[in-house]
Amino acid sequence: MKLKKWLGMGLVAVGVLGSLGFAAKADAEEVDERVYISNSSLRYWINDSLSNNGENVENELPTVGQLNGLTGTFDGSVGDSSSYSLEGIQHMKNVKNFGLVLGGNIIDFRPLSDLSTVENFHFGHAHGEPWGPVADISFVENWQNLQQFTFDKVVFDLSPLDNADNLTYAHFSGSLGTVGAKQAISKANRELVMANPVTYSKHFGDDVLVDSYDNLEIEVKNSGDLFIIKDIPENTESITILISNQTNDWEADKSYSHLATYKIPLVWY
Repeated sequence: MKLKKWLGMGLVAVGVLGSLGFAAKADAEEVDERVYISNSSLRYWINDSLSNNGENVENELPTVGQLNGLTGTFDGSVGDSSSYSLEGIQHMKNVKNFGLVLGGNIIDFRPLSDLSTVENFHFGHAHGEPWGPVADISFVENWQNLQQFTFDKVVFDLSPLDNADNLTYAHFSGSLGTVGAKQAISKANRELVMANPVTYSKHFGDDVLVDSYDNLEIEVKNSGDLFIIKDIPENTESITILISNQTNDWEADKSYSHLATYKIPLVWY
């Protein structure tokens, strides 16, 4: 297998002091504006990276210009489940490899949208951290240079990756334990027909596998984008299904995978 998976650790969660409005090109005053890094672990990683580049960071408050100057690979870690903001990270717009291993609970991923030069991205799941609510990856919509993307959070809409024409590797393994909307089941036919809750990007094929996850006696079949579950034992309170899509083109050195469990609460009538 020729594919080289970039699993860089990653960094950064930052909150900017003062105004939250930023122009596409910062003027001299904005370049000198200082940025507060809200998470102490990330504060260490970002200041360490700047120090290694020969930058003097006063009072642990890097400037917008210093963040603009970060290029190449940027790695960091949080290591706990604390909540924090990425506000201000938009100034690290020249990094090519961005990673957060043990990423913690990020409040909002949208500040990453301006990192349009990113080629390789990795967000890892913190040990013991709840998988959390469904995450929105719309921040990648303008990442046209993206080549490899690993995201260990709950994601059910992968379509923002459609603009990443150079994407050769994508891996989603964090979509576990999601609970869907209640479904009404007739005692007369004991059958459920539902649409696949996952929206895939253009990189994925149509070979979706679905199976029962918590009750092997229940058979789940798929027909196109529909899942069909028959002969459900009466008064079953819920069904959890396993949904997977593994699309590989080894000759082209491409691999895309998404794995999810999806719990379906049932209401009988």
